[in-house]
Amino acid sequence: MKRLWRKFPKYFAYPKFHPHVAPYDFEAWFLPYWGEIQKIAGHRRTAPPGLPETVNYRKPPSYQLKEIFEIGCCRDSYTKLRDANRILKGKDLCIAAAQCPELKAFLNTILTLSDGQGL
Repeated sequence: MKRLWRKFPKYFAYPKFHPHVAPYDFEAWFLPYWGEIQKIAGHRRTAPPGLPETVNYRKPPSYQLKEIFEIGCCRDSYTKLRDANRILKGKDLCIAAAQCPELKAFLNTILTLSDGQGL
């Protein structure tokens, strides 16, 4: 994020511009729901170790999801459009926000801009 500030300082001067970045993939924010991912994929592969926003290991989180879906009993590989909804449906985003500081900042920005109370 700091590199972005240095590279594009003029964009950060706009009061309506609120930058937030999902490190590597936005799928990092799904990793706190690994039990649900295992259920959907049909495999008991263990979750990648570490905090969700730091998981990469030469394999971004989307690749981690793709792998568990392909080795599991799920009929299809991981698809962002279809499976993101299945993973997050009915979930409390505060669980992921507690483990993902950038997601928490993003959600707080949305809540603050809509006159809500932050997390």
